[in-house]
Amino acid sequence: MVLGGVAGYVRGRADHLLLQITDITMAIPFIVLMLVVASFYRTSSPMVVSLTIGLVTWPYLMRSIRARVLSLREREFVETARLQDLGTARILLVEVLPNMAGYVFVNFIIAVTNAIYAVVGMYLPGLLPSTADNWGLMIQQAWDNNAFLLPRAAPFLVAPMAMIMLFQIGLVTMTRSLEQALNPRLRDR
Repeated sequence: MVLGGVAGYVRGRADHLLLQITDITMAIPFIVLMLVVASFYRTSSPMVVSLTIGLVTWPYLMRSIRARVLSLREREFVETARLQDLGTARILLVEVLPNMAGYVFVNFIIAVTNAIYAVVGMYLPGLLPSTADNWGLMIQQAWDNNAFLLPRAAPFLVAPMAMIMLFQIGLVTMTRSLEQALNPRLRDR
């Protein structure tokens, strides 16, 4: 978010440099890179797994935030703040960020969804050790025990998938509520 905000608002050399780094990172398929990193660094630490996912998927959020900031920087309220010489950090934090809170939350939901799928994708081939309890591991163990062949064992596959769907529905509901609370245009309604 910070990189996208700075690149979209400041423009110039900083924007060009950040876009070049982003383009290079986006040229590598993130699922392949994640699988390679997970196979080299076999860890049971959730922090390392989340850092791996974050390091591979940050360019997509950066590009979308940059595009949104580019459109907001041309609006009247930002021009007024710029004429008052409020400073770049204050304009980004006080003027631009509240007007794109809903957009940020929607991108957050997309990032969380992709992260869940990435973790499940790393557990299915057994690239992550089975030391932590999570939905990906439940699906992998059910798959390894041929639960898809036995009708009685279907709940062992369906239950973690249903929990992932319910979790995502909860995130979407939370995002809509936060957007109504934080978006200045929706707050008055």
